[in-house]
Amino acid sequence: MKPDNKKIRLLTAILMLSASCAAISYGRVFQLFGSATAGNASQTLTALGGVTAYDTEININGGNGRLTVFHFKQDIRLVVELLGSAFGKNNFNYSGGTLCLASLKSENSVLQFVISSLNDNTIVFKLEQTSAEHAASRAKPASHLMNSIPAFPGSTPLFFAEDKKNGMSMATAATTSSPDEIRRFFNSRLTASGWENIIPRPAGPIAFSPTAIYQKKSEISCVFVIPSNNAGENQIVMLHKQQAIE
Repeated sequence: MKPDNKKIRLLTAILMLSASCAAISYGRVFQLFGSATAGNASQTLTALGGVTAYDTEININGGNGRLTVFHFKQDIRLVVELLGSAFGKNNFNYSGGTLCLASLKSENSVLQFVISSLNDNTIVFKLEQTSAEHAASRAKPASHLMNSIPAFPGSTPLFFAEDKKNGMSMATAATTSSPDEIRRFFNSRLTASGWENIIPRPAGPIAFSPTAIYQKKSEISCVFVIPSNNAGENQIVMLHKQQAIE
């Protein structure tokens, strides 16, 4: 089964927007074993039968990296075995299921894998960064890095990710301001800049809607508010797509 390129782009966006490498960064980072190295990882995956489905430069919290997506016709268990033979079996902790995560390091680089089952096939996401870029990605951004959507005044940046090839970016921030204050700010600033709220809030006293979607020509922006956590802060999730998904 040949993978759908649109689905691959969507999966990549989902991976990125859910902190693709952050989920792995909190786990153990292993020393790179086996004959393969970070520098020839793509060639190794190709030699093992993987076909490049997508390749892009991404930025996570200010740290750059290259994300490459490979399609394997084999099931996930066999693919994990293949990668284990090349990169070291101890680096891949897989006991069944549809997902396997691995994070490996060499002297100057960090290599991360997300291996996902797709029916009887397997998709492998490979994120490669230098050690310095990886360290930057693990830290919270020092400032608001998204330029396409204005930052909410006084908010604290928590996370940023950008897929440069796909024209998609995401940022999250925290604030003690109320959800309605957040909604009014973004609606005012974005509509004043030529954006149209394509899901407008109906008139009258209704419950707060946590999601607002705006469009300007081929661009799409989404602002989503997550209610207060234990710290008493609301989280703001901002997504921007430069061009409509094909």
